[in-house]
Amino acid sequence: MTTRKKTLTKLYEKSDAETYKLFVDKIPFYIDFQKIKHILETIKSWTIDETDTVWAGYDNGNEFLMDLNADIEKIKFCDFDTLDKLNMEFAPTSTFQEISLSNGWADEYIKLAEQFDKLYVNIKSQKTTENKKEWWKFW
Repeated sequence: MTTRKKTLTKLYEKSDAETYKLFVDKIPFYIDFQKIKHILETIKSWTIDETDTVWAGYDNGNEFLMDLNADIEKIKFCDFDTLDKLNMEFAPTSTFQEISLSNGWADEYIKLAEQFDKLYVNIKSQKTTENKKEWWKFW
């Protein structure tokens, strides 16, 4: 378990909902990570075992969902490595676009990709502004 995950989990366990929100709202990029989590959950909601994933490099929808679930869990805890991985998967002709084209939700996907791109830039600029401080080490 990462330090970020441990910190946020302990905070959640030891706080009421209002106190937890008060603390996480102080993390500059936390809300944007949760918005990305929501984007991934939307993609997940459009995916079933029979989803055509061949052009994206997966044998079946279930294999893709396993990867997506792992990414959702990591993004929930503000994992920057997963954020960078997702940036590649949201790129034109990459994983998510290929799956959207093969399964008839390309128009909806484009809107999600635009949202992701804005959030990605915002998170990266906030991280740079914060001089790459590791916020979880200060608690």
